[in-house]
Amino acid sequence: MKKEKQTKHTRLHIKENSQNNRATKKQKWILINKQGRLSGILDHSDFDTREKAKSWFQRTSDISGGTININDFYYVLKSEEYEFLKELDVLDIIADDCMN
Repeated sequence: MKKEKQTKHTRLHIKENSQNNRATKKQKWILINKQGRLSGILDHSDFDTREKAKSWFQRTSDISGGTININDFYYVLKSEEYEFLKELDVLDIIADDCMN
């Protein structure tokens, strides 16, 4: 009986640790159009890479009836990248070869 209680406690502790690690890996993604204007925000822990975020934005566009390719009209930036570019005031002069 004592061993069973320890096992449950250990499982609970491991589960809590994995949830904490997942929360620390959370990445916020910003969708901007090629003119540098904010178009969308994705703030979810399941989308931890740029490719996953692009895929989510593409699926969202497809669901809403859009037939565009996200890569043709938008950039997907980390929130830190977006804030940095905004701070430099260069969002309106972004070149295609600089992003994605």
